[in-house]
Amino acid sequence: MARFHIHGVQCFSILLCCTVPAVFVGCTATPHTNQSHSLDALSNTEKQTLIAELKEITRTDQQYRRSVSWGTTDEAELTRLTSLDDDAQMQEMIRRHREGVTLSKSEEQHLMSLQTAIDRKNFARIVEITREFGYPHAARLGEQAPDITAVLIHAQIDDFTRERGLFHQEVLAGRMPAKQYAMMVDRALQHDGKAQLYGTAIPFDPAKGGIQPPPIESIEATNTARAEIGLPALTEYTIIAKQ
Repeated sequence: MARFHIHGVQCFSILLCCTVPAVFVGCTATPHTNQSHSLDALSNTEKQTLIAELKEITRTDQQYRRSVSWGTTDEAELTRLTSLDDDAQMQEMIRRHREGVTLSKSEEQHLMSLQTAIDRKNFARIVEITREFGYPHAARLGEQAPDITAVLIHAQIDDFTRERGLFHQEVLAGRMPAKQYAMMVDRALQHDGKAQLYGTAIPFDPAKGGIQPPPIESIEATNTARAEIGLPALTEYTIIAKQ
């Protein structure tokens, strides 16, 4: 279960665990990677240094976000909550939502302003690494490397939009999982109040305790987009009427 914030509002979504396509709609950004090295050429020591840096990035990705998501700054309680398995976390999140367990608005805003600064720094560093070595997917670095999907999902929309061409190229080159790129695209579209292109985020209704099919404009357009980078077609979806 993924939890993220847009304009200080807590959102819930379950991200589809299938590979996802990447197509540009109304985007003319030119790929601009300029790799000077390859991850394969790094020594084991250099790889371990990079892995350690990526682990720190994933740690700071949750530095203040988890307090806002769970509605508490109590470290002991946060440790307990984050140690639960996914199903238990979802049930606990539903319960806390129904009971109104939240921080004050001023606390949330303050913590998320601190987190946003971290998010921008983390994303900028991922971009630098990608330009130099290609996207640092865990499969390219080894099993000790962390999954940085959440770091990308939490990037600021304008930051991602500016670098969209870079990540699109990484998908086409086979260095970045298409699913990760597509989730970023869909999040940016949702941020702008638009339907998803790839249908990667399944809306979760905490009040009802259930999920809904991903909202898209056209199953034909979505499945064409998914097929272009090798993703399976969607079979469950909700059509969003055009305004």
